[in-house]
Amino acid sequence: VGAAAWIAAVFLLVFVGLGLHELVRTSGAAMIAGLIACAIAATMLRMANGTFVEQLGLALSLTGQALFALGALGLLRGHGLPGAAETFTIAAFEALLVIVVPGFVHRVFCTLAAAFALCYALEAAGLGRLGLPLLTAMFVGVALDDARLARFPRSWPPVGIGLALAIIAVQLAQIGVDELGLWRPRRDAPVLGRWYADGAMGGVFFGAVTWIVAKAGVDRRAPAGIAALAGAFALAIAAVWIPGLAAGLLIVLVGFATAQRPLTGLGIIALLAALSRYYYTLSTTLLVKSAALFATAALLLVLGFVLHRAAEGAGEDRDA
Repeated sequence: VGAAAWIAAVFLLVFVGLGLHELVRTSGAAMIAGLIACAIAATMLRMANGTFVEQLGLALSLTGQALFALGALGLLRGHGLPGAAETFTIAAFEALLVIVVPGFVHRVFCTLAAAFALCYALEAAGLGRLGLPLLTAMFVGVALDDARLARFPRSWPPVGIGLALAIIAVQLAQIGVDELGLWRPRRDAPVLGRWYADGAMGGVFFGAVTWIVAKAGVDRRAPAGIAALAGAFALAIAAVWIPGLAAGLLIVLVGFATAQRPLTGLGIIALLAALSRYYYTLSTTLLVKSAALFATAALLLVLGFVLHRAAEGAGEDRDA
């Protein structure tokens, strides 16, 4: 039924595109048509009582978002690549759809689109790679906020999954820019260089681990708490030389802490992407890369051993 709705939506959109081609030729008209399509889709998704209507509304909403984005890019862009103004506009529109329009898959996609557009806008504005640590901080805040999860059980989880997907998408885009020589959001040097983003990511990683340790009920002055924070600090430093490592590890940690297997799987994908990028890049020699990966693995093994021994000691104390 869902596939039939998408096929029907494709034929409907082709018919509308052919019939109303002259109407959406201008940027303003495309934005208005996109808003109308999203409004109709929102009504359908709110009133949907079957899979066909729900999937048809989703397909119509995605088309409306594409029309709005194309219109915004054409209306606000002077020349060359998209800049900060138009991508900030798209990010704000997608964020509004996350709040207003129901539907799990719809919220996941809109969150992904809003987060990716926000990262692009920040880099186009000259803030460098600060978008990735900002997305990671937002992901941690959403995924570990039990109060809002209990208050919004249907709308809160898809936002977390959408942010995790956005983190992976941003990492892949950065690989395309840095390693494959694809287009850059900004031709000249950013105002804030790479080290600002690396420092921000390290702070986010350490703060998130501190939050997870506190949620687990572990005293930070206990051996297990000290080992966890010391390991987090060491990994935050190691992540400076392995881009994307901290973000991938955080998704995995949050997935384990909240017992969400989809997040754990996405975190593993992000880790594989980060490690593959680091290992196959030509910026450093294979010997240095192997040594860095070996040191990181050894640190994780030692940290796991210390935490395991600390947990066994705490269990023996309770039994006594």
